[in-house]
Amino acid sequence: MNSPTSASPSSRTPLRLGWGLVAAILLLQFVSRYLPSPWAVFVADDWTNYARSTLFPSMREAVTVSLQDPNRPLSTTAVAVGYRLFGPRPVYWTLLSLLSHSLMLWFIMKMGLELTGSRRVAALQGALFALLPNLPETWQWSTQILNEVTCGLLFYALAGWLFVAHVRRGGAARLVGAAAAYAVGLFSYEQGILLPAVGLAILPWRRSFGRAVLKLVPFGLAFLLYAAWRATDSFGLNTAWQYPDQMKVGFSLWGVGWNARQIVHWWIGDRFFGAILSGLMSFSTLAPWTRRLLVLGNIAALSAAVFLWRRLASREKDEAPAAFSAAQAAGFGLLWAGASMATILASYTAGRLNILPAMGLTLLGGLLLARLPWRAWTTALFIPAVICLAANQGTSENFRQAGEFNWRVYDYLRVHQSEWRDKDVLLFDTASLRHRQT
Repeated sequence: MNSPTSASPSSRTPLRLGWGLVAAILLLQFVSRYLPSPWAVFVADDWTNYARSTLFPSMREAVTVSLQDPNRPLSTTAVAVGYRLFGPRPVYWTLLSLLSHSLMLWFIMKMGLELTGSRRVAALQGALFALLPNLPETWQWSTQILNEVTCGLLFYALAGWLFVAHVRRGGAARLVGAAAAYAVGLFSYEQGILLPAVGLAILPWRRSFGRAVLKLVPFGLAFLLYAAWRATDSFGLNTAWQYPDQMKVGFSLWGVGWNARQIVHWWIGDRFFGAILSGLMSFSTLAPWTRRLLVLGNIAALSAAVFLWRRLASREKDEAPAAFSAAQAAGFGLLWAGASMATILASYTAGRLNILPAMGLTLLGGLLLARLPWRAWTTALFIPAVICLAANQGTSENFRQAGEFNWRVYDYLRVHQSEWRDKDVLLFDTASLRHRQT
């Protein structure tokens, strides 16, 4: 790859998105992901994690035991502490979701801005990320808000921004900060373990191979520390955690092939369009006037976004001299997405871990759209964007319904606990329960 022109004074100039642009993209994310029901819910493993957190006799015990986790010690500790502090109260989980997702989106846009010097590309990257319909699992699901986003993905995005800023503008503090953020993400949610590979796209390999290698050394040390922690069962300290076989990393041709197929389906296949259809079906269950108001609001929000984009596109001064070529920026996006997807090939969760790859893919989308005549693509993509907004809002409603059903089942079991307390096995007829509790 060609080396960045970081020697020029213009490439060292700090770049700013502008609070108006940031606020507009965050508002679009709120409309897309949090309406009509912004509240975080209790579903799936939220109940297990909450129950486990109550078994610890003290906060100190919760921290001590959780830090022994051989796979994700930091996020496991955060989950144990978080559920002891927040309990099942949705207001705290909702505020955490709003804060974490907002910071993550801001870091993603800052990364795009440092790479391209273009507020336009950064704005498009943020807007695409806010609209993608196949990222359904982190905005309302309490455990994923804390475990995946707050402890993992947010720090990977921060590491990406600081690393690009370091390559572009220098500064040891930025490199140390990027490596530290990567380490936090790695010990919380290992999906981003291969992300340092993005350095292949933007480091000055031809001009100074030795310096380029040195810039990756802090990430290599974090990688080796995590590998040793995992291989030695928490340096031999683990006496509390045992993962079942299906949750352990393993490689087989069948498994890799299955997961690769799932990734394709999640991005260009039936799961991608299935996420849209599922969201629209949930959207259709809303009250008629709620649906009408949301559709009108979505059209208004996207019309305002087009108007703001027109103003942004007309300002030549918003384009700063690029420190990296278009090929380097595109290579960065491809490597980020590829490194994120590569770990999914060995994951029992298959292709649902879409947020980290989306950071790279939306960068590629922003680079592409910024080069096309804006009048053409805003017209062509307006209706699909309206559909994506409605689908995402339907997903929000789907989580609300799931959370309400979970609480009704919990209340029913609590009231009738005398009927099942002495039983060895409980069999749930979920279809009958859903009919009785909704």
